[in-house]
Amino acid sequence: MVFAFFVGTFMIVQYFVPHPTFLMLYNVVLDWKQVVFGFVLIVGTLSMVKHHILKVRFKKAGHLYSVVTLVGLVAMVQHIHPDTVLIMSGDLAGITSEIAKYPVRHLLLPE
Repeated sequence: MVFAFFVGTFMIVQYFVPHPTFLMLYNVVLDWKQVVFGFVLIVGTLSMVKHHILKVRFKKAGHLYSVVTLVGLVAMVQHIHPDTVLIMSGDLAGITSEIAKYPVRHLLLPE
């Protein structure tokens, strides 16, 4: 918690202090954020799946909600649009759907 406070404070300070050292440290923090996010996503998803599978298996209170959660997770993973990777990278060249291009043009890459 203390670490998160210091990183958050640093991110705020570096925004207002345009110094090359702060810019370099900012880029390092962003690189590490990506690595940590990847591990957190994997560990969190596996923990959630394990928790809900055990709840359904032993029919604990609210196990039907766990079934809905697991079905929703599977449905979400199965229906990832093929253009998702291209959309998140901002590469519009390979995207054929105009509907898929809209969020990138108007939300992710504002003019």
